[in-house]
Amino acid sequence: MWAEPCRVLVLTSAGCAAAYLALTLCAFVRNRFLPRKRLDFTRAERLLIVAAHQDDETIIAGGTMMKTLAKGGEVHVVYTTDGAVKRRLGPGAAVQNCVLQREREARACLTSIGVPEVNISFLRYACETGLQEPDNVAAAINIVARHIERLQPGRIVAAAFEGGHCDHDISNYIVAKAAGIAGYPRERVFEAPEYNRYHLSEPILRRLNRVLWVKFELRPRFLFGHGGAMTLAMSRKELESKRVMFTHFASQDSGALATRFGFADQVRPLPPYRYAEAPFNPARCPRHRLVRLIRGKARSNPFYGMAYRDYLRLYAALEERIPTASPKREP
Repeated sequence: MWAEPCRVLVLTSAGCAAAYLALTLCAFVRNRFLPRKRLDFTRAERLLIVAAHQDDETIIAGGTMMKTLAKGGEVHVVYTTDGAVKRRLGPGAAVQNCVLQREREARACLTSIGVPEVNISFLRYACETGLQEPDNVAAAINIVARHIERLQPGRIVAAAFEGGHCDHDISNYIVAKAAGIAGYPRERVFEAPEYNRYHLSEPILRRLNRVLWVKFELRPRFLFGHGGAMTLAMSRKELESKRVMFTHFASQDSGALATRFGFADQVRPLPPYRYAEAPFNPARCPRHRLVRLIRGKARSNPFYGMAYRDYLRLYAALEERIPTASPKREP
């Protein structure tokens, strides 16, 4: 009487256990053996990082900064926005207090690894809104171009153009235009991923990680369509030092930052983007189409903080307002 139900229970349990072990093995193999082109430094150089917010510099280039300084090079950082999210803070002194706190946190983080305060610059455009004004973007481009001309850095790193945050994307645009104005070689301009809503696998793996013993590493990923991605060769000690850098950003949940972004730096040469076409087309993005089906059109914005049509409108206005010079190629 009980033989058949017991048999079904045993087979179901065995199947679940086998699936769990298979997923755990997949996570282990993916984390350990996923092929990545390695990047390392062989000489001292001057590094320029253009970051949108005070913590982006560590996310995109924490290891790169430490290695540059260890080789005897220089690190310079320019922040394009003040980092204060006004829609959360409301009007009044809270915004100014947040701006000051984020600047203190950035200085503390950078000076802790040996970056002099004189090498840290804040442009202080309003977070999420300031860089949506073409005049402000044009001014920021000129400032960054002057930094490039004065410093003549060995390489420049900015956040990727990926639809993750409007300030990240516009800062990428600023670097591309500034490098062109300064006559800086494209081969020395790099971008690094932070986050985006393109990849469908990330939310699935994030849910699996809640129950898996060996968890999938959810390191930032580039959008598809451009090659050349490289991962900085970092030791365990260097990775731990990068995670310690995040502890200075108490206002931004430093523990969550270390967990989400405490991986080796990833970069690729800046692609020749057509900025007026947006980072990707939502109609061709599986994740966006699935979310739109489940949540409805009103709650399925493919980009953080900006609608697709607003991307197209903004970059069309910028391309009309700002010179079209692009980074030159080395002979």
